[in-house]
Formats: sequence, structure tokens, C-alpha cells
Amino acid sequence: MVKIKIDEQPCEVAAGTSILDATRQQNIHVPTLCYYKGINEIGACRICVVELKGQDQLVTACNNKVAPGMEIYTNTPAVRQARKENLEMILS
Repeated sequence: MVKIKIDEQPCEVAAGTSILDATRQQNIHVPTLCYYKGINEIGACRICVVELKGQDQLVTACNNKVAPGMEIYTNTPAVRQARKENLEMILS
């Protein structure tokens, strides 16, 4: 098991779990348009972005794995703005 924090809440998930699955296990909704495994593997829609403490760039939750001590933020202003921009680009 790996100890992490999601939106300031400590939790434990299995090693190798995707960030998206970890948030779902904690009943936190991270939106995604990816419904097919092949799309998730390449992060095609880039809607499921989250912020990691200590990293400048946002990451996709579908194709990144949890790491011990990771702090994940699912609803920061930067995350909301990136989701909005990515969705607008997909719909255009």
C-alpha cells in the first residue's frame, strides 16, 4: 500500500494505482472524457488533469501512477482552468 494525500485527506491505495483510480476510490470525482482503455493510455482528452504538490506542470490522472507521499489536488484554480481550456479545444 502507498500512503498519499488527495485534497489534503490522507489515504492509502495499492502500489501501481493510477491517480484517477485513487481519486475514485476516495469518492472524489475527477472528470474525464476517456471511456476506452486505449485512449486513457495516451491521455488523449487531457480533461482529467490534477495538480501535484511540488510540480509546476499539471498531469493527467488517467496515465500517471501514485507514488509514496504524493499530494494530489483535484480542484485548484489551475486545474479548473486547464480542464476548461482543454474541453473548449476538444469541442472546437
